[in-house]
Amino acid sequence: MTNSKEKNTEKKMQIYQSNDLVEAIYEDELTATEHKIIRYAAGKVSKSPESFPDVSFTISEFIKVAGISGNDYHAKVEKIMDELTKKNIMIKTELQSGWFPWFKGIVYEDDMVHIQFNDVIEPYLMNAETLKLYP
Repeated sequence: MTNSKEKNTEKKMQIYQSNDLVEAIYEDELTATEHKIIRYAAGKVSKSPESFPDVSFTISEFIKVAGISGNDYHAKVEKIMDELTKKNIMIKTELQSGWFPWFKGIVYEDDMVHIQFNDVIEPYLMNAETLKLYP
């Protein structure tokens, strides 16, 4: 049995996002489920920043976070991942702006989801002092 303190800790995942990322413009709006998945993956990075850009979690975690229910969840997971790989954002800084995909790739394998964030996103998810789109 999990005590309530552990449950509260699990629910309170802190995610760092720069203002530039928060204020990014989306080419195609993200669904609520897509937002959840991006934030969940970003939270995984926040817990283990040395693992950036790679994040992995089980399908059961994915289903729980995404709020997926029903019998055909494998097809639903594949559809969500397919849609996420097509989503681009425009990040604007004082000196630069550019369109970028959130992820380099998303792989659905056995009971795992493997996500690889776009390297350009790193300083916007990590507490980097200098935010540049490209060096």
